[in-house]
Amino acid sequence: MIFKGLYDEKSSTFKFFIFLSLVFLSAVLHILFALVVVYFFVDGGPDLIKYQDLNSQVSINYLKFLQLFTAIGMFITPVVLYSYLTNFNLNWNKTNRHAIFLVVAIVLLVAPLVSFLLELNSLIEFPSWILQFDNNSEILIQAFLKMPTIFDLAFNLLVIAIIPAVGEELFFRGYLQQVLKNKFGSIHIAILITATIFSVFHLDFQGLVPRVFLGILLGYFFFWTKSLWVPIVAHFVNNALAVFLTYLYPSGNIELEKIGYSINNSEPINYNAVMLSILAVSILMYLLYKSQKFAKSKI
Repeated sequence: MIFKGLYDEKSSTFKFFIFLSLVFLSAVLHILFALVVVYFFVDGGPDLIKYQDLNSQVSINYLKFLQLFTAIGMFITPVVLYSYLTNFNLNWNKTNRHAIFLVVAIVLLVAPLVSFLLELNSLIEFPSWILQFDNNSEILIQAFLKMPTIFDLAFNLLVIAIIPAVGEELFFRGYLQQVLKNKFGSIHIAILITATIFSVFHLDFQGLVPRVFLGILLGYFFFWTKSLWVPIVAHFVNNALAVFLTYLYPSGNIELEKIGYSINNSEPINYNAVMLSILAVSILMYLLYKSQKFAKSKI
């Protein structure tokens, strides 16, 4: 096939330059495409691009549309192209239902622990200029979470759950974690660095600690199962659940993170629930590790 493996024999430095170039060019082209579509094919398109009114559902839908193409352009297209041009293995391997069941259970049971980590995160005093990113992000998230119709729910599932699950896992676990493992020779260091970069990238420092923790979980999901589908499913279930809960309980004070959610976060922490969450997640993580180790020993 034409161009497949074209840069397979190049140095790691050259490949990294190729990767960054693909990310930049792809993001620019996808954003331009989205802007052109809105400008020429949407009523009032030029005004939507110039002026963003977060009280207008039409304007919010435009921002979601732009976010959709930005995410595809930054995370999905460049990684897939890079894999094609360099024969980079993204590990699109099949996995078993047992692993999927375990990671979904972990996602469902980790919520009290995430809430506790959010509480600990609130004790960190960040500079005001850093928290400004949080304020801007919070306003946009609250606007996105307004879902007056079933169409808005479906659109949010696409923009907040499906595309981030596929794109961010491709970028962070499929590409970055593997590159860092090769560089440092330690999967544990690679998982920690990847999770930290993953969290900082979201520019939500009030959720920095829990997102690092969740990034670590996703990293081990990928490492133990050797399948990118596993962290993708976990990421999707986490985000989709938060979207559904927000849709069902629009006044329920649900705080949505890009990865990680907290329900009724303003209420006091239930430490019994936190301890049960830690115990349950620890047991399920151990079962996942042992089950994958056992499966490999049979090969």
